[in-house]
Amino acid sequence: MSFVQSQLNITDPSTIGWKSGFKSDVAEFGYVRQCYDGIPFANAVANVGMIGDRVVSFASSFVPVTTSSSSYSSSNSSSSSSSSFSSLSGTFFNPSSRLEYLVRPDGTIKLAHVFQVRNTSEGTWYEAFVDAHSGELMSVTDFVAEATYKVLPIEKEYITEGLETLVDPEDLQSSPLGWLNDGQDEFTATAGNNAIAFKGQQISLDALTSASSSVSSSTSSSGQQIIFDFTYDDTLSPTSLRSENLDASRTNAFYIVNTFHDVLYRYGFTEQAFNFQNDNFGLGNGNGNGDGGPGGGVGEGSCVDIGAGWEWDE
Repeated sequence: MSFVQSQLNITDPSTIGWKSGFKSDVAEFGYVRQCYDGIPFANAVANVGMIGDRVVSFASSFVPVTTSSSSYSSSNSSSSSSSSFSSLSGTFFNPSSRLEYLVRPDGTIKLAHVFQVRNTSEGTWYEAFVDAHSGELMSVTDFVAEATYKVLPIEKEYITEGLETLVDPEDLQSSPLGWLNDGQDEFTATAGNNAIAFKGQQISLDALTSASSSVSSSTSSSGQQIIFDFTYDDTLSPTSLRSENLDASRTNAFYIVNTFHDVLYRYGFTEQAFNFQNDNFGLGNGNGNGDGGPGGGVGEGSCVDIGAGWEWDE
C-alpha cells in the first residue's frame, strides 16, 4: 500500500483500498483500488509484484477525481435493477446491490448501482453497472466464456448418426464454474473442474497451468475463441489415432464425462455424495479422468474412478 501511495503521490490514505493479493513460492502480488468518499472504483486499480523486498512490476489505472459525480444516489436501486433485468433477460442474483464508481471510456466518472443478473435456462450471467442518478445501463460484464464443441450428442449412439456443434452445453446448476474452470484457472484445453480428457500419460490441472509443461496429451481449442471443432474420420483405423481423430476423440470424451457429471448431479450425485470435481467448493476434491486412447491396443478408451483416500494397514 505504501509503495502505491508513493508512486501515485497519494497523500490521503482513504482514497486507496486493498482489494486482494496472494503469495507464491517465488513472488507476492497485491491488488488495490481507488476510492472516493469511501466508495471504491470498479475499474481504477493498481497492482504490485514483489520478490522479497524488491518490486518487480507495477501498473495503475487510477484517475483524477475532480470530475467525480456525487457520492449520493438519487435513484432507487430496485427500480434500477428492474430495468437491468429487463434489458439482460435475467433475474437478480446477488442478495443486494453495491455502489461503485465507474470510469467511462470518455474519462468521466459515474456513480453506479452494481448488480449481478443471471438466466440459468439461457446460460447467461452478467454484472450490470447502472447509473445511480439517471438509471442508465452504462456497462455490462459477461461472466460466461462461451465454448463450442463438435461432438456426438449424448442422446445419439453411433457416430454414423452425425456429429453436432454444441455451444455452452454445461448445466450451470451442476457446474457453476462451467467446464473449463477449476476454481482458480481458466483452460482452453480439454480440462476443467469435472474432467480431464487426455491420451496416454495422464496429465494434471497443475501441469496445464505450468508454462514449462507440455499439454500435448490434451486437446486445445482450435482458435483464439474456445472452439473444439474436430471431425472424426471413420475411414481410418482406430489404432492410427491421427491428430484430427485423436482431437475429436478427446473432445467427445470431455463432453461425455462432463455431461454425465451434470446429469447425475441433478439426481443427487453432489459434493456430499463424493462426486467428481477438482474443486468441490470446500467439500473435498477429485475430478474424472477420460483417456481417449491409451495406445496399448484396441478399444481402450476409459474413464477411471480410483478410491478416495488411503487404505491404512496399521
